[in-house]
Amino acid sequence: MATVNQAVPSELFAGGLFSILWLALIVWSLYWKGIALWKAARLYDKNWFILLLIVNIFGIIEIFYIYRIAKQKENKIRADLETKKETN
Repeated sequence: MATVNQAVPSELFAGGLFSILWLALIVWSLYWKGIALWKAARLYDKNWFILLLIVNIFGIIEIFYIYRIAKQKENKIRADLETKKETN
């Protein structure tokens, strides 16, 4: 029966560089995922929220959603609010 130390090669974690890069990648991904999930929830994008929650591609989909989809929806909401103010 293999123990945890035998199952993972020690050479993989021997260098601190790998650990630092892995941690940086996790922080990067969580940052973008958090922002994208918050925007999707705020804009009532149920399908995007589910996709962003399940799929993890290190921030690529999240960045696309934030700067393309959410920005378009936010601009539309702002324009609708401005026209509503003008009519009142």
